[in-house]
Amino acid sequence: MKKPWLSLDKTWEKCLEMWQWIAEVKLGNPKSDYVSQLKETWIHENFGRKFVESNCFFCEYSGQHQKPETEGCDDCPGSLVNKMFNCTNESYDYHEKPIKFYNKLLELNEKRLSRRKH
Repeated sequence: MKKPWLSLDKTWEKCLEMWQWIAEVKLGNPKSDYVSQLKETWIHENFGRKFVESNCFFCEYSGQHQKPETEGCDDCPGSLVNKMFNCTNESYDYHEKPIKFYNKLLELNEKRLSRRKH
């Protein structure tokens, strides 16, 4: 297991920043680069760290915090909010439907933050 360097709050912050930008690029030009290229571009231009697991802050967090009894996606920040979350879910697949994916992240983050208040 990697030494954790990314907190859960920072993970959500950076993930949402990146996906907001990707959604804006896709809204302005749906035929723009593949999502994987956009993720890599954003991380290299905005994050000052050379490597983020799969160019995904959720994957990076999961890899850093994975418990021995769990599997990779079990520790995904999205799954911590909703066990049914899966980044390749047909209705909001991150690669095929990046705007819907960003909206799903916003929904999950709202739920995550509302749990803190209670």
